[in-house]
Amino acid sequence: MVCETERIESVIIAQHAQVFTFRPTARILDALEARRILFNQKEGAQRFAPNAAYTVTALRGAYLEPYVGFWFGTSMPAMGAFSYSISGLPFGIKVGRYCSIAGSVSVMGFQHPTDMATTSHVLYEASSRLVRLAMEDAGVDDYRFRLVPQKPQPVIGHDVWIGEGVTLAKGISIGHGAIIAARAVVTKDVPPYAVVGGVPARQIGTRTRISEALIERFLDVQWWQYRLSDVRGMRFEEPERFLDEVEEAAASGRLERWSPELVDVEAVVRAASD
Repeated sequence: MVCETERIESVIIAQHAQVFTFRPTARILDALEARRILFNQKEGAQRFAPNAAYTVTALRGAYLEPYVGFWFGTSMPAMGAFSYSISGLPFGIKVGRYCSIAGSVSVMGFQHPTDMATTSHVLYEASSRLVRLAMEDAGVDDYRFRLVPQKPQPVIGHDVWIGEGVTLAKGISIGHGAIIAARAVVTKDVPPYAVVGGVPARQIGTRTRISEALIERFLDVQWWQYRLSDVRGMRFEEPERFLDEVEEAAASGRLERWSPELVDVEAVVRAASD
């Protein structure tokens, strides 16, 4: 008979201070799906073949909102309700609610120093195996470099659409409601509801997703904070009417801020490993 520890270790194969890696067994995927954390776009589909050597990595202590879709990749970064990604996203990135992220979206890697004696990775990645082995071979165990500070991962607001093949720089923020055109390279912050594209990405003319007159109202109303079921019959196809309806319903008390029970992925994985 297999003991509990052995069962867990056969599924959770690596643990670190910030992340843990597990095998996505059918039982674990069912347990996550029951909490509305999905890996398959279509019901009944299988993205991970049974008994294959797939692994998934998730943040330790991270609590995801329900109704999120990881349609590609093997990482589970922070993501808000009704958002999905067809790209594997790095840890540290933050994605709001109602975001649509197409395939082949990536985040730029380490920032090489341009004002120092070398642009080599040794100045920002002293833990590199290449560096470590070179120092070990030289008998050096106290090596230090002036490490180059790295910018944080991007922050993506609510209701953002990122097109196919977009590249995001680190340290940027993408405002609520923005659209990033396919294959854009985004190196600067994107204002709310802006439509940007190109290399480097710039606002396309004076174009915004909705009229300038309504942007401030959208940012004030923050419709994404309410239950989808409570706003389902409102006029999404007419933005101004939609805002009127949300404001009226909120003022009358018919809408309340939605704070779903968050999902502790690690706890779910461990429980499903029993």
